[in-house]
Amino acid sequence: MTTTKTYVAPSSNIKASNGGGFVKGVVTYMVTDALVIKPLSTIESITLLNKLNVQKLSALEVRVVNLTMNEALMLLKASLYTDKVLTEVFVKGQINTTAAA
Repeated sequence: MTTTKTYVAPSSNIKASNGGGFVKGVVTYMVTDALVIKPLSTIESITLLNKLNVQKLSALEVRVVNLTMNEALMLLKASLYTDKVLTEVFVKGQINTTAAA
C-alpha cells in the first residue's frame, strides 16, 4: 500500500525574525506531571504551588531531561495509564536525569 503526500511550504509572510510561528520571543515553559504545558510565569507558579498545597519550597526540584527515543516511548506509554507521567517515568523508573539548581 503506497500513499502519496504533498509537501506544502510555509507561507512566505511568516518569518522567524518577526516572531512568526507558535512561540513569540524567548519563553520558558512548565511541564506538569500530567504533561500539561504552560508558559512559566510567577503568578502561574504561585497558583500551582497553592493548588498542590506545597508547604516547603525546599521540597521542590528542577530536573533537566534529555530524551532518547526509548524514553519518549516510555512517556507515551505512561500517559495512557496514569496522570502522573513524569513521576512514573523519571522518578519510579529511575531514568538517568540531571538535577539542576
